[in-house]
Amino acid sequence: PFLHRHIELAAPKVMLLVGATSARTLLATGEGITRLRGRWLEWRGVPVMATFHPAALLRDGTKKRDVWADLMAVRERLNG
Repeated sequence: PFLHRHIELAAPKVMLLVGATSARTLLATGEGITRLRGRWLEWRGVPVMATFHPAALLRDGTKKRDVWADLMAVRERLNG
């Protein structure tokens, strides 16, 4: 509830959830990050994009392209 209230007060236009833990917790799902990433989801009316955690990129550099695509999608969404 504490985190939820902080997010509500910040009133973000878009949220980027970095890693499985943040995505599963905020979205209250058991789905893995590989299934969640790359598509727009919603949390209390706020558009949400989940992507891999930076530590995952250090372990597997092939995921960098996916994260870059996610970041570009967030930028597009913010720019209208």
